[in-house]
Amino acid sequence: KTSFIPQWQRLLPFVTRQAASPDASLRQWVVCVWDDLIEFCGSDSWAFKDMFLQPLANGLSDSEAEVRQAAAYGIGCAAQYGGEVFSDLVAQSLGTLFALIETPDARSDDNIYATENACCSIAKILRFNSSKIAQPDQIIQRWLSTLPVTHDEEDAPYAYRFLAELMDK
Repeated sequence: KTSFIPQWQRLLPFVTRQAASPDASLRQWVVCVWDDLIEFCGSDSWAFKDMFLQPLANGLSDSEAEVRQAAAYGIGCAAQYGGEVFSDLVAQSLGTLFALIETPDARSDDNIYATENACCSIAKILRFNSSKIAQPDQIIQRWLSTLPVTHDEEDAPYAYRFLAELMDK
């Protein structure tokens, strides 16, 4: 967790250089590094926001589905583990996450995992970090139309747990 940050900082020059790489696998790798930082360091990762905000934002609209998937996962991690410091970021990401899900080929074999990660990230935002969301009931209604999650077995429980909580209310 946070005790690893000093060692991790030694990687920063390499990570930041690769963020704009023409190689999609390197861009995906960079986003995954940021995802891990956010997931395992929570709100303490906010200290590095100037380095990861742009790669995450760019990743959500990347031409390669693997990069979009990693970026959507990162937004979900920010919602779940980042706390209040990430509330503006996750709320502002909703429009891009919905746009990713609503593209005509969103459920194609190439795009399904990015789509389902975006769906689950929206569920995580609504469940864990919705303080900056205007009209959450409308967002929930829109989120329901993004279901089902059938391919991403790791993230699906987040979507369906949130759905079950909504049904219990």
